[in-house]
Amino acid sequence: MTEVAGYKTAKAGETVTVSVKEQDGYSISVSNNGTALVKDASGNFTLVVPQGGGVFLTLDLTAIVAENPEASVEELVAEAVESFTVLFTSEPVEGANGEEVVLRIFDGGYFVLSVDGEGVLCGYVTEGEDGLVFTTLDGAESTIENEKLPLTVGENTYELTLTEEDVNEIIAILHPVVY
Repeated sequence: MTEVAGYKTAKAGETVTVSVKEQDGYSISVSNNGTALVKDASGNFTLVVPQGGGVFLTLDLTAIVAENPEASVEELVAEAVESFTVLFTSEPVEGANGEEVVLRIFDGGYFVLSVDGEGVLCGYVTEGEDGLVFTTLDGAESTIENEKLPLTVGENTYELTLTEEDVNEIIAILHPVVY
């Protein structure tokens, strides 16, 4: 990274890491212009600068006000992410116990896996060398093989069908054309 006019800058392909110390009772909310942003177990945010650059990050410290103090982290994140715009919804599939399973992808490349209407798994999707990579909040990665995307929640693995047309639609979401 180099400094230009008082701003730290990075070139395409370089990894940028932002370290923020969270205080108890507060959360960090991150907004950017569509570049996949990952928060690791240490609380650091990282991103890889895309070709063409133009990445802007905003970090806001917000007091946590829990409407449901019993909610899991996954449930809270699912509620927050679902306030974004849904850009892709998979065809529903039936889980092993008859439950309806749906994958939704939101602006920014974030995804929520819903089982019977409840968000149970969150993460983000990126385009890797071998296709789309779905990364959960705990860092687990899944890829599509033979139009099947396995996503695991606890002891249950849900297998969603994503066609070539679906994949192309998701890639278009990850690389929006701006006029």
